[in-house]
Amino acid sequence: MIQWSGQACIDGKPAPLTSCRGMVTRPTNVKYALSENMAHFIMPLLTGRIRVIMDGANKEVFRRFYERAWNMGDVAIVDELLAPTFVNHEVTDTSRPHQDLYKQAIIETRTAFPDWTTTIDDVIAEGDIVAARWRSQGTHTGMAWGQEPTGKQIDTIGLTFVHVVNGKITDFWKQDNAYIARQQLADAAKESA
Repeated sequence: MIQWSGQACIDGKPAPLTSCRGMVTRPTNVKYALSENMAHFIMPLLTGRIRVIMDGANKEVFRRFYERAWNMGDVAIVDELLAPTFVNHEVTDTSRPHQDLYKQAIIETRTAFPDWTTTIDDVIAEGDIVAARWRSQGTHTGMAWGQEPTGKQIDTIGLTFVHVVNGKITDFWKQDNAYIARQQLADAAKESA
């Protein structure tokens, strides 16, 4: 935890050095006064470390959400990790909460492709934005996109960006090649007819 004050302190008492500007609180609550020169050098390092920790926590929110939602079909994770004001920017329907639409998408996908798995290949975080490159696969054994089951394995790749605030996903943007999978299923249906 980083604290700034007009007067630096050591163990809760005013520091004897008047040139002190910053104060660092360690996990043991022992406070160390920093000289002005040291504060200018060390504080950016400390704040950078805090940002790295925050970035890591936001990446973990993303990974946990994708693992439970898409690999396990657990729609309860939607209520846990999507903010009540969650917006899926690929959806234009504003008549229903986007959380409900996301749950519906998980159920429909897992019904059409019960063995659906998503592998996250890369995750990058910068502050409250997390970006990921992923691959999803599944076998078409239920109705999907208006197509009867074909038994065909599909493979899609995509990129997702999410905005994470206080451990909750507030916004979602995605680009993928699902149109290729849809075309593959349509072609497989024509071949079997």
